[in-house]
Amino acid sequence: MNIMIILAPMSEKTTTAKLSARFARADYFAFIDTETKEIEFVENPHKDSQHGAASKVLSWATKKGVTVMISDQLGHTAVQVVDNNPNLTAYLSNDLTLDKIADAIANKELPVYPEGEVRSHGKHGGSGSGRGSGRGRN
Repeated sequence: MNIMIILAPMSEKTTTAKLSARFARADYFAFIDTETKEIEFVENPHKDSQHGAASKVLSWATKKGVTVMISDQLGHTAVQVVDNNPNLTAYLSNDLTLDKIADAIANKELPVYPEGEVRSHGKHGGSGSGRGSGRGRN
């Protein structure tokens, strides 16, 4: 297996929790080292950013060696960053808990996040299609 650093958005610091539905504004991130099996929880330094939280998080994470991220919902900016970074792969979590993620990726049990697909965060409105048809209203 290739050595990877996996980034997972979390709302709590426990390995038995499911991932946070809010990627760039998650309370914490778990960094999973597939070589050592260590999991480090780090408070999200960009969760309160006024603008550009996704690009800030992904820049920060890739500087920490992240090559794989996992999330079931990515907004437009995060999708653009992932799609334009050949060294970063995004996977869907399929509702797995954090402690199951690394093995599921290593065993190729999780689907790769669909290229170009935006999945809405809910409160911001929009159609989630990534084609600008949303108007930001609920």
